[in-house]
Amino acid sequence: MLLQCGAQVNSQDVDGWTPLHAAAHWGQRDACEMLALDRLANMDVKNYVGQTCFDVADPDVLRLDLSSLCTLLWLVCKIVFFRKHLFLTV
Repeated sequence: MLLQCGAQVNSQDVDGWTPLHAAAHWGQRDACEMLALDRLANMDVKNYVGQTCFDVADPDVLRLDLSSLCTLLWLVCKIVFFRKHLFLTV
């Protein structure tokens, strides 16, 4: 809901956690996928003790099933194509 109201996807709280840090830590797989794939959250952001979302993630969030992996690969290809096309037409 906050993202629909214009909240920044990579905003950090007082501890440096982003929404993706929190979703990963609390095992909210759907939220992680939405933030990372639909909203293109930066997965390299570190909190104030130097942890990325992967460092604080619930182990179940880190496991990808085949369907999720295929979706992720398709989206990466789409992003690469879009950026290449955008670069060529600018």
